[in-house]
Amino acid sequence: MLKVLEKDSDDGATRHTTKPSARTSPRKKPSGHSQIDTQKATAGILDDAAKELVAAHDDGGHVTGDPLSECTPIIQEIIEQWRRRQNWHRAEKSLTLQTKAMCRRFVDGSKTEADKLYKEMLSHSASDALSTTARQALACTFPLLDARATLEFHRGVVEKHLKVLVKQLPAWEWVSGVRGFAEISFAGIVGEAGDLAQYDNPAKLWKRFGLGLVDGERQRKCKDAIKAKAHGYSPRRRAIMWNLGDSMIKTCIRNPKDEDDPDRREALSEYGQLYLDRKAYETPKTEYKAAAHARAKRYMEKRLLRDLWRAWRGQGSDDARIVGCSAAISQ
Repeated sequence: MLKVLEKDSDDGATRHTTKPSARTSPRKKPSGHSQIDTQKATAGILDDAAKELVAAHDDGGHVTGDPLSECTPIIQEIIEQWRRRQNWHRAEKSLTLQTKAMCRRFVDGSKTEADKLYKEMLSHSASDALSTTARQALACTFPLLDARATLEFHRGVVEKHLKVLVKQLPAWEWVSGVRGFAEISFAGIVGEAGDLAQYDNPAKLWKRFGLGLVDGERQRKCKDAIKAKAHGYSPRRRAIMWNLGDSMIKTCIRNPKDEDDPDRREALSEYGQLYLDRKAYETPKTEYKAAAHARAKRYMEKRLLRDLWRAWRGQGSDDARIVGCSAAISQ
């Protein structure tokens, strides 16, 4: 209730009266569906859209006619859904950082303690199980946590949608046979590069993802405007291949835990063996193990993109452009 001063019109005296506050007045329950119902409805709409798109360009589970031309609507949909997914993911990370920054107010500015406080708030659904500090932080940050949870839910819906779409592409049969190469990684490559058939050779695809050579030097981010334009380096696109390469190393290489040889590694796939062979080649050339690892990982990523380009176009290893690019992978 709010206390206000009112002046009597007869005797001019001022009296205290009370009026209901907008904050304390009873709220009306929103009509219609709840937030959960809205989320489920949105997920259903995206699922139906994916099925309709696949049915329009698919016959019995296989693309008919010219595979590349038939898949153009699917590729366009992947590009749009991938951009949507990336936008929501960036917003989700931004909310996470804002929430952690607010948590630092309750722990004397300690980032370590703020991270623990943030995890405590996420791990307990009931506020009674939280500590006093966590309850205070939750009261301050719950709008951000609610917004983040909504974004996380809808991002998951979009990722599910992308998994349905990429399986309709001609190259999916090859991708599914590569250990550590998941649907979302494939969707990221198509979402950032579009139709891989528009690239005349693998070197152009490498440059798209920051793995190329420009004027004899490694593609990278440059401060000089002219040089930056020539390099065309995008940290966002490079991160896609970096994460994919990291995933493949974790799934394609095994540590047998040999006491006699603690550095021994075993490859579980062709690309795992490719990484180990290249690392053995690079190790004597540098005194830093991390540098040898980075070079071998980059080599494997370039080989993967080259093979994906081949699978997308349905070409064999005897293609002249592919043979010409084989030597460039080591750069």
